[in-house]
Amino acid sequence: MGSVARPQPEPDGALEAEALRKLTAKLARLSGDALPDLAAARPSELLARLDRLASACEQKFGSQSPQVESLKAEFIRNVSHELRTPLASIEGFAMALLRGMDPKPARNGEELPREMQRRFLEIINQEARRLSELIEDVLDLSEIESHPQNEDRTEFSAEEVFADAVATFRSRWGAEPARQIRLTLEPRAPGPTVYANRNAVEEMLRHLLDNAKKFSGGKAIELGAAPWGEENGRAWSRIWVSDAGIGIPAVEKSRVFRKFHRLDSAAHTLPGTGLGLTIVKTLVDQNDGRINLESELGAGATFTITLPSHPPKS
Repeated sequence: MGSVARPQPEPDGALEAEALRKLTAKLARLSGDALPDLAAARPSELLARLDRLASACEQKFGSQSPQVESLKAEFIRNVSHELRTPLASIEGFAMALLRGMDPKPARNGEELPREMQRRFLEIINQEARRLSELIEDVLDLSEIESHPQNEDRTEFSAEEVFADAVATFRSRWGAEPARQIRLTLEPRAPGPTVYANRNAVEEMLRHLLDNAKKFSGGKAIELGAAPWGEENGRAWSRIWVSDAGIGIPAVEKSRVFRKFHRLDSAAHTLPGTGLGLTIVKTLVDQNDGRINLESELGAGATFTITLPSHPPKS
């Protein structure tokens, strides 16, 4: 049997490896544990390291209350599968590439075609990105709660932050899904102004657009902004993300912003940790805003954020 050419590293794969190294550094800072590179970790190794992180946090913050224990159990229940799935895929397809053989028994012993090598590398890259995002959400929420993003507030137009949010969405999901986003600005460009921490608003929109993408079923997503009016002597603007997807049952509306909460209809079919909307709500609160959900089962959902339009009058 002839030798199989060694797959050449893809540029995106290098970026993912760098992202995993950065995540490892974050975990090490939180736990005080010198963790090896996540990119080389097996599923059991990564879960063991996360357990060490939890133990270090417990020692740092004292004994755990029943509420914390319940939250920890819910976290493990919701996240463990999402961590194991991409890690198992990465390990399995990497081993197939190293052996240079198709993992299907019927083709055992055959050289792995170059196009299949490329497909395996694409899967590895995709699952590494998924893993990176899962861990990043957990660490981001911890960072946001410890260091609120409510400083360095500036006044900027909705058009500006929309352009950045759509560009980020395109880099994550591709050009075709990005074309499904319909922008609505009232008045027309540049639209209303918003006074907040700009990075926080970009993060809010990233999570809301990702959420809409997952639940829209490929249908159009609307990203819009308009002046809302005055309240307590201050002008306010509204930003919304609307989709025409599966919708949210009425009984779930009061729960969607809870940590680790996921819809029963999506918990086993769509990736996620149940932290995206929690991050959005936390950032909105930190910037003196409000968030509202309107949805009907089978008729999509609209998340509306209300934020100040201008700095407070001195």
